[in-house]
Amino acid sequence: MKVVVDSNIIFSALLRSPNRYCDAIFLSGDEFYTPKFMFVELFKYRTRIVEQSRLSEEEVLEMLYRLILNVHFFNESLISTRNFLQAFQLVKETDRKDLVFVALTIEIQAKLWTSDQVLKNGLIEKGFNEFYGP
Repeated sequence: MKVVVDSNIIFSALLRSPNRYCDAIFLSGDEFYTPKFMFVELFKYRTRIVEQSRLSEEEVLEMLYRLILNVHFFNESLISTRNFLQAFQLVKETDRKDLVFVALTIEIQAKLWTSDQVLKNGLIEKGFNEFYGP
């Protein structure tokens, strides 16, 4: 199964190890995707991730490397305008920052993995129910 992983899942996988997020990504056999801008997010919050984790900086970097090997980083420019517009209609009243994750989910016909309950509730209200839960 194809699964789009949002920022909060990736960050959670890095903050605690081992955990259910890592187990799902490393052991489930599913295909995981995230937008390429996730690299920017990881760089932006790198200090905070290390500070909040129960791991050394070296361990966080090792976990990040393992995640990079197991998650496909998708070029956002390959997402069609139609799918971006459809995703915008779904997220415009909840959280527009999640637009690219929802658009990618639609583009590759995947399930969305998020722990953002506000986003989930907003999407469900709009008829979107393609969620992943390990």
